[in-house]
Amino acid sequence: MVYKLSDLVSISDLQGIVNSIYHIEKIECRAVDQDGSVLADGFVQGRKIDVDEIILDIPINSQGRRIGLLQLVKHLECSINESAFSLMTHLANILKLIGEKQSKCLYLEKELVKTRHSLTKIIEFEKLIASIARRFISISAEEISEEINHTLRDIGEFSKTDRTYIFLVSEDKKTVNNTHEWCAGGIEAQIHNLQNIPVDSIPWWMGELNSMRNIYIPDVDIMPQEASTEQEILKAQEIKSVIVVPLTFKNTLIGFMGFDSVRDYKCWPVEHITLLKIVSEIIVSALRRKKIEEELRFLSLHDHLTGLYNRAYFDNEMLRLEKGRDYPISIIFLDMDNLKTINDTMGHQAGDQALKNCARLLKENLREIDVLARIGGDEFAVILPCTDEKSGEEIIRRVKDTLANYNLNKEGLPLSLSIGIATCNGPEHKLSDTLKRADDLMYIKKNSTSTANRVL
Repeated sequence: MVYKLSDLVSISDLQGIVNSIYHIEKIECRAVDQDGSVLADGFVQGRKIDVDEIILDIPINSQGRRIGLLQLVKHLECSINESAFSLMTHLANILKLIGEKQSKCLYLEKELVKTRHSLTKIIEFEKLIASIARRFISISAEEISEEINHTLRDIGEFSKTDRTYIFLVSEDKKTVNNTHEWCAGGIEAQIHNLQNIPVDSIPWWMGELNSMRNIYIPDVDIMPQEASTEQEILKAQEIKSVIVVPLTFKNTLIGFMGFDSVRDYKCWPVEHITLLKIVSEIIVSALRRKKIEEELRFLSLHDHLTGLYNRAYFDNEMLRLEKGRDYPISIIFLDMDNLKTINDTMGHQAGDQALKNCARLLKENLREIDVLARIGGDEFAVILPCTDEKSGEEIIRRVKDTLANYNLNKEGLPLSLSIGIATCNGPEHKLSDTLKRADDLMYIKKNSTSTANRVL
């Protein structure tokens, strides 16, 4: 849109126009801008005019808006006749048409500039996404969590967003947790406030995401009535605009990725929202890879039935602790006395359950630093760092008491264990030898004591 005559025609062109009018019709006139300033005059050089000498104003409009005017001035040498007036009106119309065409050209030029800028931003965003994808391919599973933080930062800085984050749905589908967050400078982090949020406390939000729909809110003050709870949560964080993209795997919602604008209201181009969906798919793939590798690692180090460490992990821990400073180190060797009887009389499913119950009861009596493993079919072992034999015997006593209480409240065959313990006081001895001594002591007790006197 042209708003002023001076935006339409240059000053030199206007001066040429008014001079031509004088020479053709000997009519004095001047061109006046929308704000009243004189842009050009066709008067005799040096002549001043009074307001009452102006006899006619011919407006120059562009798309219904006055952008200036041509003023005719009374003078002895001037002859204002129908021909002159027609000439002036025709000139004003020509200027008007020029204005309208130029206005359209300016509009198209601005739109072209906007389109070019938009395309440039899309290309830059696509390059950023390609870079993000390459980074995720080249890193290990242990680095994925940190790379997600870097990705949130990169997208946040590129899009000039104040806060970007990831929420993941819990295994039982009852809560969501803020697992990753990036904040621009001066923006307060919210991750510590957004843990274990019940899914049923944000029904509209989760309903949209479970339907695989993006949540796009340019103005938090204008939200559906059914989203009033979510609106209060967003306002409490001083969020003005937000967009959220679901994270899905096999048509199931596993979380969401969000972008908050706190300082200003923000509109996201449709093309950018589409690209954010690609980012969400990259993150989902990375999270799935991390989970699978963690599960494989867990299975490689744990017993599949009881969830305890397996023999391979136990042996590696003995080698590691041999080189450390956690002496004295005690090792307890335990054997379930009646697993075969349980399997034969009650079935292998009952036997498996007995093993799991035994593992749980043992774990309840140990510290975080202790290493409990199932090292055979009915055999368990425990490494006790920084534990002398007396302290180890106290742990065995607690295990016995726990088993006794368990058996009192349980019908059917009781759990029964034979236990041996040995202690290594320094690195001059191998822990594998200590394990062998504990194993031997366990068998001595097992073979020299009747079933009735075994640990119950």
